[in-house]
Amino acid sequence: MKFATTAALALAISVALGGCGGGGGNTQDDALSAGSTDVFSVPEGVWGGTFDKGSFTAYQALVQEDGTYWVAYGNVAANTFAVSGFMQGTGIGKNGTFNSSDLRNYGAGGIWTSASLNASFVPGASWNGSVITNLGTVGFNGTPGTAFNYNTPAIPANIAHTWDMHQLNGTATSVNITADGVLTGTAGTCTITGTVVPSASGTNLYDVTTQFGASCLPANTTGTGIAIWQAIPNSEKAQLIIAAVASDRSAGMALIGNR
Repeated sequence: MKFATTAALALAISVALGGCGGGGGNTQDDALSAGSTDVFSVPEGVWGGTFDKGSFTAYQALVQEDGTYWVAYGNVAANTFAVSGFMQGTGIGKNGTFNSSDLRNYGAGGIWTSASLNASFVPGASWNGSVITNLGTVGFNGTPGTAFNYNTPAIPANIAHTWDMHQLNGTATSVNITADGVLTGTAGTCTITGTVVPSASGTNLYDVTTQFGASCLPANTTGTGIAIWQAIPNSEKAQLIIAAVASDRSAGMALIGNR
């Protein structure tokens, strides 16, 4: 994924591009423990598509095996995905549906707004649905990502570089990731530290920790999340998207860059 402007705008017209968050009992494990005879599964993998309205109409979504999902949204130009924000949450998959009531949309400065997501999916083929906010509903469609192989292990060498990245508020940030996954970043007086290592799941993701310093937005905030690296089609360049949320989901942090 080569992993909003205001909270109201992001929620009203870009909300479908974000992921929903965990918590509140809205988990796949809770559903399984209920003893239902229904078939429980989630649309695990990477999906890409568009929203039917709004300023940011392109998105890429990642759904993990436990129902946690992350959705980066923005626009595409010259085969490059320009990310403007992300959503995060956890959904329950049942009989080809995937629903979440705890979606949080993180825009500039990590400010969040809440929403819900209702979708239907066919594994390996399609997922379609809508994001419902207090300002209206945004529909979306999606198909499996073609530039990203979810079912292969992540490669540390792909991300062990110095990256020209930006934060969600647009601040340019120089980020260095070492071969053993240590992350350091600077943007003026803003300092960022953390780790980016291959996911314990064995899928093509990186597990992330981040610490944004006092001069960053959000300031003095620690988060955990994921990173995705992918080649940019018809180019020798690649894109890295890092997204994380605070433990109480009160803030979201992201770094997006190409090299």
